[in-house]
Parts: sequence; C-alpha cells; structure tokens
Amino acid sequence: MKKANDLVAIAKPLARFGITYFSRSRLFDCGIDDSLSTNPHAQEIFIDRQMWKHVFVGSVDSYSRCAIPWEEIDSKNIEIIEYLKEVRNSLGIANGIVLTEPKGEYVEFYYFGTTVSNYGIKNFYLNNLDILYNFIDYFNDVGCDIKRDSYDHRVYYPNAADKTILTSGEVSNTYHDKTNHDQTFLIMSDFYGLSKRERQCAQLLMLGNCCKRMASKMNLSTRTVEKHLQSLRRKTNSHNYSQMFTKLYNIKKTTMR
Repeated sequence: MKKANDLVAIAKPLARFGITYFSRSRLFDCGIDDSLSTNPHAQEIFIDRQMWKHVFVGSVDSYSRCAIPWEEIDSKNIEIIEYLKEVRNSLGIANGIVLTEPKGEYVEFYYFGTTVSNYGIKNFYLNNLDILYNFIDYFNDVGCDIKRDSYDHRVYYPNAADKTILTSGEVSNTYHDKTNHDQTFLIMSDFYGLSKRERQCAQLLMLGNCCKRMASKMNLSTRTVEKHLQSLRRKTNSHNYSQMFTKLYNIKKTTMR
C-alpha cells in the first residue's frame, strides 16, 4: 500500500489533465512481471481473472512502440470486456489508454485511466501523447526507489497469449517528434514542482544569460540566483544544465555560453 501511496504522489500532476489512474508493468521474456499501480485492486482483479492469458505475449521482441485505447486492446475478447467492466464498476476506472515501450530484455506497459464519466479524455490522449510520454520520463526519473521495490514483489505468468493486438501492429500511434518546447516546459516544471523563481531562472538560462545578468533582470542578488539554479538541478536530479534542459524542454543537445 505504501508503494501505491508513493505512486499516487508521483502521479498527482496528471490530475490537471483529468487523469486519475496510472500504472506501470514490466514484462520479461520468462513471464515475470513487476507492476506498480495507484490502485492495487486493479492488479488484483487482473491476476484473479488470469488476464495475462489474453493480454501478454510470450516473447518481448514481438512488441512495438504504440498507444492503444483500452477498449481496443481486443474488442472481441469477452474476457477482456468483462475485466474492463469489473474495473469500471468496482473501482470507477475507465476511459483509459495503454502505451507499450519495448526495452530489449523486457517491455514496459504504461496505463492511464480516468473516471467513468470522463469520455472526452480519449481525444485528449491521442492529441497529446507527448504529455503522456513526458510524464513517463518524469516517472522513470523520480520513481527509482518504488520501481526497485516492485521487483521484490514480481509475479510469474506461466501461460501467456500467443498474440494480442498489442503485438499485432494494427493500432499504432507514436507521439509527436516536433514537441512544443514552451508547452513541454510548462508541463515538466509542474511535474518537478518548480517555483515561479526557478522557472524564471530556467527560462533565462535557456536564453544564454549568465548568473549576473539573470540577477539584474530578476532584481535579485547573484547568490540568490545561484541558489535557485542549485535547487533546479536538485529537483530535476540533473548533474549539469544540459541534462536539466533535456528534462525540462525535451532538448537533447544544448549549447551554453
């Protein structure tokens, strides 16, 4: 339960978009899966109904990177339909999407869901997949401890499906390569809990301003600006400014003066 509470805290920024449920599963070739969920009861139902027989596949190299609404995972499979119905009726979780991320030795599944009445979220998902992928980056950055703990409570699924829509490639929506950097910055600064001053420092630094010039523009002392920059690196768990900009702006290469 503690892991679930920790994950709820990490997933809190998703609420601004109407997303109230998040979980992550990591499946290995041998059938071992370790999972984290903001609502552990959903995983309990998954196991009780033996849903791995209808969702997971034996070989992780069969998966491709894709995003699929829950109801399209296999709309003709009665077991999946009944599982989604129980999660909807018992837990109030519905209108979700799953993102698959192949990682070589394993494949990761990220599930986002919301309330039963939030039908409009479906358009949001497919039009803003970059937001979901940005959150996944954020989760992987700050959730190291609970991810490590989850491996101590892994589950072995002995009978996986031969093939599912998650591996068929019939539905595949990759996120946008052209990310709006300003929008990304607003989203990620919320994820990392940056203060107004820290955001200003990050934006001014991105434009190539030195500490002294930033202090003049913000009417602060140079020492205060340096403290804000230290806080920025600490909150984003960055060793340098280039790494910080990678996380805040989704920029892979940054030239500093």
